[in-house]
Amino acid sequence: MKKIFLFLFLIVVSLSSYSNTDKILTISQASEWKKLLHYRKGLFSEKAAFINADSFFIHKNGQFNAYDELTATIDLFKTKKNSYCEYPARYLLLSQELPDEFPMLDIQAACPKLNKWLDYQKVSSISLLFATGYFSNPASYYGHTLLKFNTGHGSDLLDNSLNYGAKVPPNENGLAYIIKGLFGGYDAKFTFSDYYHHNAIYSEIDLRDTWEYQLSLTQEEIDLIVYHAYEVLDQEFTYFFSSRNCVYNLAELLELVVDNELTHDSSLASIPVRLLFDLEKNKNLISDKKLRLSRRSEFFNKYQNLKEKKQFKILVSMGVKDFFEKEKTLSSTKKIHLLDTYLDYLRFLAAVDESESYNGKIREALSYRIRLVGDPYEPPQKPALAPTDAQKPTMIRLHASNDDAYS
Repeated sequence: MKKIFLFLFLIVVSLSSYSNTDKILTISQASEWKKLLHYRKGLFSEKAAFINADSFFIHKNGQFNAYDELTATIDLFKTKKNSYCEYPARYLLLSQELPDEFPMLDIQAACPKLNKWLDYQKVSSISLLFATGYFSNPASYYGHTLLKFNTGHGSDLLDNSLNYGAKVPPNENGLAYIIKGLFGGYDAKFTFSDYYHHNAIYSEIDLRDTWEYQLSLTQEEIDLIVYHAYEVLDQEFTYFFSSRNCVYNLAELLELVVDNELTHDSSLASIPVRLLFDLEKNKNLISDKKLRLSRRSEFFNKYQNLKEKKQFKILVSMGVKDFFEKEKTLSSTKKIHLLDTYLDYLRFLAAVDESESYNGKIREALSYRIRLVGDPYEPPQKPALAPTDAQKPTMIRLHASNDDAYS
């Protein structure tokens, strides 16, 4: 009787082991797992071709063998305490696929370093930001993209943002910059910082408008993107200005939760606007769009709505002190409208000229502005055309005509 029981027990264990091995093999070949490893299809095989850091992979063959990397990941989670804090996105995926072995956890709360990285706040939504083109930098001719992790607490300028860019040495030679950028001569990495830092650069210095596309994602999808961003933060990638650039690598992150292709490996160039069009193809994926005006656009918007245009031109000509000594009958509201527009005008000129010569005029205008009680001048914005409401970045059109006069 004992022999029969032992025999049946061994059969059950064997079947369970076979079933688990089969399940692991299935997971290792699934696109969800391969996306976490940054595998791309080559001519003869799939591998992680553009991520350079060996520290990202656990198994020595992990860069080109998804099964070996998966079994090594499972062994690490089973043998090293709290190792899921190093690879939280991988653990999240395994908790969905193998819940009996890897129970669901509040990973952020269980991992102090990860929790601190996120400022101890839960990310409630993710936005894709598109900064319009900047002709002073060849890498930004077609705009720039980054992700913003929204918490819903306080000003969104205090939310964290995820950026991707090349590590270019200071004072790099122009010719070397072009050659290295086109042919993969630079390493690149993801960086994580407060959004107000990028907003100051784009809006106040580069004078670029920024569009925010908020994505409609489940909390599980949000966590997967955030956790994987944490995994790749210190890893180095090979950078190509025209293809494996900022938009390509952010598209890779979003492909973790978006079914259709966003990276377009067969395309010669990765253009930021194309990603926006691809996201809009997914029904109900974009929950909101909003525009953040640059300092230049803020000034033009205020000036176009200003009723006191004649007085404004006189103010620019005379200066604040002489103007207000002359125009003593102006109401407080009109003075606020004029001064707020004038301040934006001065800051716009300071950014264009890259000069501190306007600081004295700005301080003088501020000294008059703080004496006035009333709401700031914030006229309504004229409805703007979103990037995805305009023409697509590429277009082929054939046209034939016949004119008897020239035939």
